[in-house]
Amino acid sequence: MDLPDREPLPRPGRRVVHQAHNLTVLHYAGDMRFSYEEDAYNPTNFGPVVKGWLEAFRANGGTPD
Repeated sequence: MDLPDREPLPRPGRRVVHQAHNLTVLHYAGDMRFSYEEDAYNPTNFGPVVKGWLEAFRANGGTPD
C-alpha cells in the first residue's frame, strides 16, 4: 500500500498548497485492519504552514473554526 508522507490542507482560493512533511507509522493487525497509528512531525515546520493557511482562508472569506 502506498501512503503519502504528507497531506495538504484544503486550498482556500485554490492558489497555494499548504503542507508540511510528516511520518505516519501504521501497525497492521491482519484481516485488512490496523491496530494503531503513530504520527511524527516537527511542530516548527507546521507553524508557518498553519499561519499561511489561516491568512489565505480569511482572505477568501472564510473564518477559522
